[in-house]
Amino acid sequence: EEKELISLIENLCKTYLEKPNTLIAMCCPFNDDMENQAVRMIARTHDPDGHRTVGVLTKADLMQQGTEQDWVSIFTNKKFELNNGYFAVRNPPQRELDQSISPDAARQKEEEFFQTDPMGELLRKAQG
Repeated sequence: EEKELISLIENLCKTYLEKPNTLIAMCCPFNDDMENQAVRMIARTHDPDGHRTVGVLTKADLMQQGTEQDWVSIFTNKKFELNNGYFAVRNPPQRELDQSISPDAARQKEEEFFQTDPMGELLRKAQG
């Protein structure tokens, strides 16, 4: 049953990704390797020139030390170029979700991260 569900979802996604007017949201976490992301391969298959894909880089607060410049080159569209560029977000960690953080409080913490945290500041400065 699980394999059937996975196949159903893959086919549904493929149906939409093949349409030339579909915008592809390529979501990748900062704490993983962009080179090996399946979603990147899927996006490149259906949008090889990056005209319909927008990058959403999640978990900005979990960027690993030593990878900052690689991520800045992606975020500033110098590596894995996309016509629609990239956006970075800070998702609430599990402990905040367990405490039932409100959407407004989550956005406030995200804003604080990009204004005060060294990683967030690096991304903010890279964006210009």
